[in-house]
Amino acid sequence: MEDIKRATQNFSENTKINKKLYIGELNDSKQKVAIKLNDVWRQEFRGELEILSRLHHKNIIRFVGYNDIGSNKVVVSEYAVNGALDEYLKDSSKRCRLTWEQRLKICIGAARGFKYLHMGLGQYKSVIHGNIHSGNILLDDKLEPKINDFGWSALVPRNNRQGTFVGYIKNPIDPAYYESHSLKSETDVYSFGVVLFEILSGLPAKEEFHRTLHNGTYSKSRNLIYLVRQDFESLIDPNIRDQIDDHSLDTFKEIAYKCISYNTKDRPTMSKIVKRLEEALYIQNHGGFSTIKQKNRKVLEDFKIPLHEINLAIGVKDQNTRIGEGGFGVVYRGKLSERWLYRKVAIKFLQPKGDQEQMELNFRSELQMIFNFNHQNIICFIGYCDEGTEKIIVYDLAVNGGLDDYLVKKDNRRKLTWAQRLKICLGAARGLDYLHSGLGEEKRVIHRDVKSGNILLDENLEAKICDFGLSKSDSTVGQLYTHEYTHAAGTNFYIDPVYYEGGVLRKESDKL
Repeated sequence: MEDIKRATQNFSENTKINKKLYIGELNDSKQKVAIKLNDVWRQEFRGELEILSRLHHKNIIRFVGYNDIGSNKVVVSEYAVNGALDEYLKDSSKRCRLTWEQRLKICIGAARGFKYLHMGLGQYKSVIHGNIHSGNILLDDKLEPKINDFGWSALVPRNNRQGTFVGYIKNPIDPAYYESHSLKSETDVYSFGVVLFEILSGLPAKEEFHRTLHNGTYSKSRNLIYLVRQDFESLIDPNIRDQIDDHSLDTFKEIAYKCISYNTKDRPTMSKIVKRLEEALYIQNHGGFSTIKQKNRKVLEDFKIPLHEINLAIGVKDQNTRIGEGGFGVVYRGKLSERWLYRKVAIKFLQPKGDQEQMELNFRSELQMIFNFNHQNIICFIGYCDEGTEKIIVYDLAVNGGLDDYLVKKDNRRKLTWAQRLKICLGAARGLDYLHSGLGEEKRVIHRDVKSGNILLDENLEAKICDFGLSKSDSTVGQLYTHEYTHAAGTNFYIDPVYYEGGVLRKESDKL
């Protein structure tokens, strides 16, 4: 236990991942490990250890060791740097970069792990996981899935058609389980089917959603699987809609729906699921995708959001919904409707200053830039509105707001460790590096207004660069001002004095 306490700095906040999980590095290993505090009964703890000690598969989290002295019940396993699948999907910047091909590979890897559990422990033994959900599928540095948490698993005879009677399992979501309380492989299959739809839609299964009716009111709360059974097409993540080969999607949809069948006899085995998902991946990579992709390639017009949807998302424009204000205009928080998957967003209303025609040009220029951005540390573009005099840009909502406001609050500043501050600096630097070179030398972008207020923080304190109203693309980089500019753009205390005095715009100005 001393080694575990030393690895976690005596279970300090600096090593804490969540309520029961810590990260550390054991003395005899240079690899980081995950250290989980268990609150299960001793018998269940011993059962998990018995199962974990038998498992050896690339898609199952590797067991390192345990401690069971006194009241301490600790399991040590390998550390998956990208965390749980559900948290990865919640991060909009990560989700928008997750291609359909990558999602299929995650599905296949997880399915192979579950196939091993159901079939791979010898002629007479099988493991029913019993608690499959996206939070128990971890992702390593290569996004390889690793099945985790066997605290509610059961070791049963192979082909046990009667199932194992269980009075209670954690998070039972299979409707057939409620009737029999019999834990079978089909229970795992149903739960995995829910995970498949989470990966396809980017929506969490646990969250309740509201369907917007034609009269503007809301229907009763519904979960993801209810929505899947009602309207499949509207639940495809917009980030991948234009990537998916139609035949690949049909193959995926067929096997996913069979997994969540109410009739357990219709549910496929994990072997069948692996085979069909591999076929979906093969079709995606070798089918007629290039023609379909070209036909369905998204253009800026596809991201247009009607003004009435914008107003519905905000509700009342007051101090409760207003989250920012500056020379550009006003920003409100809001939640879009079902068509946009109920995304929480920041809605920026641009306000003209002087020349309306110039504002229109600047608005179009900004849209063309942000439409092409795709980076973890650049705020994710959701859509825009251009109706009448309204010029509106919609971004993903960074729940922790601007870095400047975050630092102003003493409680936030006091809890912000040096490691977290460095992480924020690194994230912002990576975002700027992407702007300067990630789009190619001929498409570089100079932000021109880098400041703490334009660095947002998401729920994980990941830095997100925002506000490209003053940004310039390669066409003006390195050139002297034209007659349209009388002085250098930017914010006092942040602006580069060389740029201010000499009037030459270069990427080095952002670095200051």
